[in-house]
Amino acid sequence: MFEQNNNQERRKSETERVEESVLTEIDEVVRERHGDKEYHAPEHSSTVEKNSAEIFSIIEENNPGTITEAMERARKTGARGHDMYIETAIDPKTGALIRLRGLGPEHMPENVQAVLKEQGKPLVGNEEASAVELLGVVTRNDPDQKIYTSEVNDLMVENVRATYPIPSFVTFPEETYSTTEAGENRIVIINPDTKAPVDITEFFPIKDGKAIGLKMDQFIDEETKLGALAVAIGDLSQGGRFGSEVFRDEGNREFWESKPAMTDLARRGVENLKSDEKALLAKEVLGWVETQTGFLLHQKMRFERMLNTNHAFRALPNAEATKAAMMSRYSEWDRNILATVDRVKEMRGTFADLHDEASYSDLSANTRLEKLVAEMSYGDVERG
Repeated sequence: MFEQNNNQERRKSETERVEESVLTEIDEVVRERHGDKEYHAPEHSSTVEKNSAEIFSIIEENNPGTITEAMERARKTGARGHDMYIETAIDPKTGALIRLRGLGPEHMPENVQAVLKEQGKPLVGNEEASAVELLGVVTRNDPDQKIYTSEVNDLMVENVRATYPIPSFVTFPEETYSTTEAGENRIVIINPDTKAPVDITEFFPIKDGKAIGLKMDQFIDEETKLGALAVAIGDLSQGGRFGSEVFRDEGNREFWESKPAMTDLARRGVENLKSDEKALLAKEVLGWVETQTGFLLHQKMRFERMLNTNHAFRALPNAEATKAAMMSRYSEWDRNILATVDRVKEMRGTFADLHDEASYSDLSANTRLEKLVAEMSYGDVERG
């Protein structure tokens, strides 16, 4: 018995050592490559890991025995390493930054394929490259697959692939719309604090009578396993998990990281920019903030859809209690939507004319542009 206990302790010690070695190597790579990024800084990977751990805790608390050791190891490692590889390029047509997202050629945006072909590189997107690199880290630290078994590795790869974001501007589905005194096809949010309906239709572009918003899907569907679901939600559902201060901070970070040309303009200082550069900077900032309402609404709908249709989640013994706990934890969607609407109102009222070069004939426009840029600042915020 004593020898058996010793073997178990040695096994536990070896498992902890290998896991720690794998996670340390991941963290070092992420810190070295992304330490100077505004959004995809090392803190982002840590946040995804914490969010997904919280989701697993909710599942296990309501469905004891569901989360296996393999699932937990794959979740932790996949979440921490899901952004190990982030390659970017400048779109030759628009000058915008392109993240070379995707998996293989069958799951990759056309503009990313075009860039990779132009560069003579294999058609492998960031998420697939991150998964491959993560497998390399695991293999170096556990070559015999004693701890990172084939089951763990397969789950880990699926977890990373699930974070592949697929952006598009689309109309909202029929169930989104309400009929009000203002007419049909209205977007109405119920204020969670006052319980009053708020018509926010005017904060969306309209096409053929329907509202359009930024939709950001991920590589998940009804068949996705629980680990990949947890990592995907942990990566792209901050607007439901945290309050408006966090959502605004993360959106601002993403703006500056994804638009390096605008970062360059801002760093030069408003007083040193030509009128067309000032107008461009204002246009990009205002346009970005205008997209956030639709982004949040689509994310809210996507989150609820996953909880209602994912087979692994619906098969949980206490699926409805688990869903209720998830909805309670991710309860900030409508508050963030309304806070974003208020932000757009303020910007439209104060800064809307700044996208016009002619506005800078009035020197006070420079001061207002400086305030607009300052409004896009970011810093340390509490994530409760």
